[in-house]
Amino acid sequence: KEVRKINPTGKIYVVEGSAVSTKEAFKQLGYNKENLPEVDDFIALEKERGQMAEYGSDKLVKVKYPGNRYGNSELYYNKDYYYDVDYFITIPVLKNHWDAAVTGGIKNMSIGGTPANIYGQASGGYGRGYNNGKGINHDDPELRKWIHDYYICRPADFCVIDGIQGSQGGPTPMNTVGLGTDVKNYYMNMRLIVAGSDSVATDTIEALLTEWDPQSARYLDYLDESGLGNT
Repeated sequence: KEVRKINPTGKIYVVEGSAVSTKEAFKQLGYNKENLPEVDDFIALEKERGQMAEYGSDKLVKVKYPGNRYGNSELYYNKDYYYDVDYFITIPVLKNHWDAAVTGGIKNMSIGGTPANIYGQASGGYGRGYNNGKGINHDDPELRKWIHDYYICRPADFCVIDGIQGSQGGPTPMNTVGLGTDVKNYYMNMRLIVAGSDSVATDTIEALLTEWDPQSARYLDYLDESGLGNT
């Protein structure tokens, strides 16, 4: 609604790349035209990717990043719903993460925003894990370097962190508690929204809110050093 006030005629897409079926997640969450009439379309990124390992797909953009830390100067992005959009608003949930320490607006794009046919760990899968050399290496420090490299080539224009109800033990409750058991220590009733045009700054604040040292995320420092934001 706020975007529509600013731009009554532009197209608004809700885009997600889940670790499970994004289409099913949209269905469960009620992300549809009936509930959100301002939205032009709801895009499941795994459906907009081309075939597995199809590096030449016309749905992708290849970017050469010579200053890479991860060791891969060629990066692939979804063309129409990620790289070439006029304005990108990243909307993560406020939570911590067992791999990345902080999972905010930046990791939201650098992992979930990646095309699964290039960075998925298995054919037909949704996850961006790491298996037999396929996917994104989640080991430290490789994961932090990857997040820096991928984000710097297409940063967000604005970030809104949904901290109305934050969570810990991320990315899912199963990392710390079983579903249907004691989840009161998982969900955090924060009643907060953190927003800004500098996602490095918003994610730094998110780290402090979750009582993490922002430097432990490391990619925040990398992006600060690269001049892309402020920690």
